[in-house]
Amino acid sequence: MLMNVDERKHVVILDPGLREFGGHHPAMIEALGCSSVIVQKELKITVYANQDCGENLQVKLSKNEIDIIPYFKSDFYRYFYSKEKLSFFNLYIKTLANEYYQAMCVFEYKAVDFLYHTLNWEHASALYLAIGLYQKRGGKNHQHLVCLMYNPSSTDDYGDIDKSRYLKFHLGFSALSKLSNVSLYAAEYELTKNYQAMLGQAIGWHPCGLLSAQYIEEINVNKNKKNGILLYIGDAKQNKGFLALPSLLEQLMETISDPNSEFIIQYTITNDSKELADADAALLKLQSKDRRVVLYRHFLSAEEMHQLWLNTAYIVFNYGESAYRYQSSGVLWLAAAYKVNLYLMTDTWLNREAKRLGCNYYECKNIKQLVQCVSDNIKYVEHKNIEMHDGSEYSQRLFSDLGEWLVEKLTTARGR
Repeated sequence: MLMNVDERKHVVILDPGLREFGGHHPAMIEALGCSSVIVQKELKITVYANQDCGENLQVKLSKNEIDIIPYFKSDFYRYFYSKEKLSFFNLYIKTLANEYYQAMCVFEYKAVDFLYHTLNWEHASALYLAIGLYQKRGGKNHQHLVCLMYNPSSTDDYGDIDKSRYLKFHLGFSALSKLSNVSLYAAEYELTKNYQAMLGQAIGWHPCGLLSAQYIEEINVNKNKKNGILLYIGDAKQNKGFLALPSLLEQLMETISDPNSEFIIQYTITNDSKELADADAALLKLQSKDRRVVLYRHFLSAEEMHQLWLNTAYIVFNYGESAYRYQSSGVLWLAAAYKVNLYLMTDTWLNREAKRLGCNYYECKNIKQLVQCVSDNIKYVEHKNIEMHDGSEYSQRLFSDLGEWLVEKLTTARGR
């Protein structure tokens, strides 16, 4: 039953990182667009994106009750990997804080609440300043729902805990967490523990935000025979093993003779890196030699991505051990949700999470082992001394509907 427009909840997503086809920023908006609370007009979403968010992406994401507004000038990931001292970031933080603040002022007298699905420490610092400025203005008291994505614990170039990074996260998020109208949530098990220890307070949970309830239902009833081996999916990045793809694909093509198998690779290249371009050219050349190679060299819609996963039997992860020692992966979550078998070529957070979620996974430390494992129809590798966690409730929360979660949280927060 459709809800009266005046009764629906309105959430504003402030997302300077939404600017191009690729990555989790558009994927999360697409997943929200499939939620029943959006389709049935219980929830309206307004997204303030980056100014570089092009018209094609705006049109693609603007459906049902979702509006996309190009707004932010700040480059969301400009200093994401920077290890400079705190004072270096002052101008960036103040500039972004002003942009957050001006966006809040647009809704000064409107019954809306705000969602931030991705924040690094510098963004958290900017948001804290912006909310403080807005509160001095005396406008309507909005709720701010903050999803925690990045781990304050990381290692430096020598494999030791990066104390400077931890300090920055502590400063940024401890200040933000003290605001009475801010609620913090985490999807991931280890992330929740780390933020609770760092902030000394309980952290709520939120869904991974990449699946709607409709798709979960279809996954559970899907009986199609799968034959796809997914070798890569997402933005083309060196630390996710993209540059190793041509060699990996070539060896699999030579070893696996099954004509019904498919080697699936989906990626978007969003910069002018020569190395990425060379790998792209090599993949195209290999595709011309074997009809089993399926390349998707563009951003896929939510429905297209859903169908890709439904036809995938196995997925290969070759993520960098340093970059993903503590960093979560939405692709791993999707693989778990779609009940895909995993090949893990490195030892990262993904191994621990696969165990927590009860995935069927295999450790192959190099291309030779991987090729052998695939060609032998997969031999299971025992895992010992890995922390166990009750995956049933955890996975149920992780793969729940983000739109439904939003409505529930806002109803509770405002008692309406």
